[in-house]
Amino acid sequence: QGVSAFGEVLRPAIPYLKHLLSVSPGEEGVTKMDPQIRRLKTFEALRAFIWKLAELKPLVLVVEDLHWMDKASEELLLYLADSCAAARVLFVLTHRPGYTNPFGDRTYATRQMLNRLSDQESIRLAEGMLATSDFPSELRGLIIRKAEGNPFFVEEVIKSLMEIGALQRQNGHYVATRNLAEIYVPDTIQDVIMGRIDRLGDSPKKALQLASVIGREFTVRLLDRISDSKGQLGKLLQDLKVLELIYERSLFPELAYMFKHALTQDVAYNSLLIQRRKDLHRLVAMAIEELYAER
Repeated sequence: QGVSAFGEVLRPAIPYLKHLLSVSPGEEGVTKMDPQIRRLKTFEALRAFIWKLAELKPLVLVVEDLHWMDKASEELLLYLADSCAAARVLFVLTHRPGYTNPFGDRTYATRQMLNRLSDQESIRLAEGMLATSDFPSELRGLIIRKAEGNPFFVEEVIKSLMEIGALQRQNGHYVATRNLAEIYVPDTIQDVIMGRIDRLGDSPKKALQLASVIGREFTVRLLDRISDSKGQLGKLLQDLKVLELIYERSLFPELAYMFKHALTQDVAYNSLLIQRRKDLHRLVAMAIEELYAER
């Protein structure tokens, strides 16, 4: 419908976009076409769509985690960027250090390194999380020392301190309820996350582990099919959402969630024994075949 709104000029693109989305293209020739030719036509269809959108108003396209991108998607991204350099399109792309992005020395590409937070910025982040400007002074050094400027680590340490009761809100202020010598915070972000997962009850922990086998994103329908939560899955997911281990991803076409961070999924996944993981992968595959047979 969105493409059709542009009228006849984009009508030739529709069959290729449908095929890309695993929908019947409506034209038999597209299905039987040489894959390389169809791929080029798909690239051209996406370019034409983006150009038309950018003619209406400036367009921002955000693509995260390029380091996990497959080769075909990388080539598409480069094709779009090269062909849209003169259009009102801004690409915002993120990737981890160590990944070599495909843009090389192109003049339209600007690389922005993200440095670690300073000690002051780490404390400001902690204060922002707690909506307070008087973060307990005795915990400032602990946050700075453990997180080492990693914002995700700062968040996880704060949540961990609250979950173990070492940081509590009293009379409208946050106070440290234990001596520093009594507070143990692991040295790695993975261990901090594992500590948070271990503090969960059996049912939410099991739900989180099952979800990690499905992937970074997972639908409730699929998770419900492989779990034995006996009608409690909705509440379990709500509890995990409150703890900010997962977020609600989408409501349509069906309810789906995602892990807040890839590391959270990794830690939950690696907490399962290898044989258990294999068994669960088999269950997930069978459930996908059953639930999404039309696809």
